[in-house]
Amino acid sequence: MRWFFVLFCLPACLPGHQDTRSYTFAFMSHDLDGGALPVPRNEVVSVEVTVRDTDNNFVLIDPLEISWSAGDKTTLDVNSFDGHAWIKGRQDWFDTIPDGGDVDAGHEPATDLTVRYHGSSGSIQVNVIINAQGRWRLHVDNDASQDVSLSQSGRSVRYDLYGFSGEINDNIFTFSGMGYDLTGVFVSRDRIEGTYINHNKNTTGPWIGERL
Repeated sequence: MRWFFVLFCLPACLPGHQDTRSYTFAFMSHDLDGGALPVPRNEVVSVEVTVRDTDNNFVLIDPLEISWSAGDKTTLDVNSFDGHAWIKGRQDWFDTIPDGGDVDAGHEPATDLTVRYHGSSGSIQVNVIINAQGRWRLHVDNDASQDVSLSQSGRSVRYDLYGFSGEINDNIFTFSGMGYDLTGVFVSRDRIEGTYINHNKNTTGPWIGERL
């Protein structure tokens, strides 16, 4: 689990007394990537925080006093339970392509996920990425087609049966295993087109992935 620290804002008044302390937040989630959090479209991801005061001491927080919100609710759903945030990406690359535009004209939607506690707040950027989880049929040049079941955690994609692994960046899909390197582009949410290298045979050619 990786940690990402965010600077605090100024404290605010609390009912009944003046809280003069400020707080910093460490965000925790399995898929943190360089200080940002990639979330596959339609997948629910848990985010937690630890809180420190100005003396760098951990603060035991009351879950009822912590709140979460998204900067753009059309991009990200946010729900809070027991002090944690449960977030779900609503839009991905294909929702940003202008009407009649080329697939490469899209981008990964991004928004801030903000936590607030006793007048201090911290934010982390969430990128909603293409979701490749599920069953696909891969057609690699003249070889027999192969059905695979992909799992995904953040940007990382795996096919555990044969140890293939790869990742998704923007609308680019890379996948490697058993001597193959596949690079492709999502031309839709259900189709990938690209080229492969077979290092076992020293060959290269086209390949297609179709969601089943």
